[in-house]
Amino acid sequence: MLELPEIVYILEFKMTTQRDPAAAALQQIRERGYDQSFQGRGKRIVLLGSAFDQSTRTIADWQMEEISQGVGASESQSQAH
Repeated sequence: MLELPEIVYILEFKMTTQRDPAAAALQQIRERGYDQSFQGRGKRIVLLGSAFDQSTRTIADWQMEEISQGVGASESQSQAH
């Protein structure tokens, strides 16, 4: 977790040994409510799920979701290499 004056980043990291690890990381953030303590603070909340590749020791995949405060909507992006 990284909290800045106007935005909060919540990060979860997985190894590529799982099926769709970046999505699994985002799912874990949501299921465990890691963002709940930051709701209502008036800050943007960005969830970031990253997948590390053990063989190359790099980020193999990532997905991002921004939670819109008060509206209940969210935006998602993903990147794979």
